[in-house]
Amino acid sequence: MLSLSRKSDYALLALAEMARGEDCSLSIRMLADRLSVPPRMMTNILNSLTHRGLVKSCRGSQGGYSLALSPKEITVLALLEAIEGPTQLALCCCENEASETEQCRIKNVCEIKAPIRQIHDGICELLRQVTVHDIAFNHVNLNVGAAVSLVRGKAN
Repeated sequence: MLSLSRKSDYALLALAEMARGEDCSLSIRMLADRLSVPPRMMTNILNSLTHRGLVKSCRGSQGGYSLALSPKEITVLALLEAIEGPTQLALCCCENEASETEQCRIKNVCEIKAPIRQIHDGICELLRQVTVHDIAFNHVNLNVGAAVSLVRGKAN
């Protein structure tokens, strides 16, 4: 089953809150309280997002965390990969061919590798279309046809 981890869900909530907020920066405590997220989990999430350049931190009494980019520039795919690591629908969808060879025991006889990769590419393209701004202001408008066309174009 495909689903967001709790950590990814909280990360989306936090970035949406930052995108909607008029506050220049929000403390971990403020975000944790507003979103009913454990402060330790929020710290971990913000550290990951800071490390990947999606969020920036400012020290001091008025410090806290804020978006490092415009919310229109942060895609859901970038956020998910910052929290979870590379997107991988199946073993054959990894970026590194060496890893795929080591992990997949049926690679040489698999007859569904190409369609699974197309599904993976389509999902990634859809996640690239949605930004934190879209999530924050409920403006998600997916262009499934464009994603399918793009994936088909890559396959040919």
